[in-house]
Amino acid sequence: MYLHRPIGRAVPSIVLAIVLAGLSTTPVVAQTANASDTDGDGIANTVDNCPNTANRVQRDTDNDGMGNACDNDIDNDDIANDQDNCPTRANPMQGDVDDDGVGDACDVNSSLADSDTDGVPDLVDNCPATPNFQQQDADRDGIGDVCDPTPNQSNDQDFDGIDDATDNCPQRANNDQKDRDGDGLGDLCDPDDDGDGVPDGTDNCPNLANADQIDSDDDGIGDVCDFMPNMSNIETDTDGDGIVDTDDNCPFVANGDQLDADNDGRGNACDADDDNDGIADDGDNSGVEGDNNCSVGNNAPCDDNCPRTPNAAQVDSDRDGIGDACDTGERLACGPNQPFKPLTMPDVVLTSDLPTLCTPLTCGIDNESNVIDANPDNATGISLSLDLLGNLLNDPAQITLTDTNEAQFPPGTAVAVILSSRDTLLSLDLLPSFTVSVLGNDQIVASSDDTDLLGLDLLGLANDENRSAVVFKPDAAFNAVRFSFAGTLNLLSSVDVFNVCVRQPLTAP
Repeated sequence: MYLHRPIGRAVPSIVLAIVLAGLSTTPVVAQTANASDTDGDGIANTVDNCPNTANRVQRDTDNDGMGNACDNDIDNDDIANDQDNCPTRANPMQGDVDDDGVGDACDVNSSLADSDTDGVPDLVDNCPATPNFQQQDADRDGIGDVCDPTPNQSNDQDFDGIDDATDNCPQRANNDQKDRDGDGLGDLCDPDDDGDGVPDGTDNCPNLANADQIDSDDDGIGDVCDFMPNMSNIETDTDGDGIVDTDDNCPFVANGDQLDADNDGRGNACDADDDNDGIADDGDNSGVEGDNNCSVGNNAPCDDNCPRTPNAAQVDSDRDGIGDACDTGERLACGPNQPFKPLTMPDVVLTSDLPTLCTPLTCGIDNESNVIDANPDNATGISLSLDLLGNLLNDPAQITLTDTNEAQFPPGTAVAVILSSRDTLLSLDLLPSFTVSVLGNDQIVASSDDTDLLGLDLLGLANDENRSAVVFKPDAAFNAVRFSFAGTLNLLSSVDVFNVCVRQPLTAP
């Protein structure tokens, strides 16, 4: 989902500046080694996870006690870094579907991989192993005709994506294939849903088997499904919603609309799980649905993030609280063949410096050049001490990228910073930690912390739910981009920045 939130001025603590023309460079000041710090990175040998190799941020991807800088198997997948096609992400099988030397587990271009060379990326190809550039799919089941064993429209009369040969209601769309009595005939087309031998039209409990049809109070509702089996409620409307109890799918909860998302005979208003996916609508029992939505790996106690659409996995790629199954919002992709293009070497050179208040123990920029290298899975790490938050307003750290081509981006060009957090999942609440500015001739011409502008947006990525894109859309021409990171006390003190990408307007203003 495309999200927007205006933000106030954040206190910058770490700044990434991407400058595409005419800026001078400032080298990183080297640290002095001492007797207890062999590699001179400011970390004492006794606590340094690479005592003989400088690594001031102490990153340890696989948490094996050996820092990445000196670990010959960073991801601990038993494949040495120099042999591993994804050295920073575990992939012992070394799969590489597009045979480009970059493993599938870390290949950002896996979304662009085209195994059958038909011009359609595998990610969206309905026959990824069989060429079919027209993507014809007569029965609309998501499998292209050329690789569908039953491709003809006649094999899926109801267009529910299930071929007639296996569809339990071949003439009525029911992709949930619900079959209450297990007789092989879906409830939607079964004249006797509960299989008790009494047709639904005359069954006094059509959803609960009761072949004897006992109705003690003679109110037309069988005892097995009558809330008051010994008291007639033929004309009673207990909840006052205009629907008599005998016809009301929630007789004790007003619901004049009688909506029943999962067609289980219990209206949404009184159904704890409207879509019957096993995730309760108000899973945290707060009394309010949607106040604590679930996400991947967190489905109890929390609320269904798509309460009317089955999604047991609760995947929410952009972490906006709305599950992918019902989120119609935008996903961002950055790559050479995507609308957003990464700013990479060799067109740019990089320099960096740190605030004077910082020491190697309090803040740092790790692997500075990764943000502009050719591998989109390599990241520049930014970290700062909680003790310094709020104290670096006038002395930010910077990474500067200079482009000798002196590129100039027109108004309307969008800027996306692709990043992830080491501390917590990124969300709208954390946007005040970041500022994105654009510059022209060394001067800021637009900034997300200017309340007169639109601020920042937070988007999910099309192919990686663990990363987010902080997006800024300035209304001015620019030749430089600056990303500032202020941190959030007790929540966010470090981020990994993978790319900075730009998307120019289709027609420059």
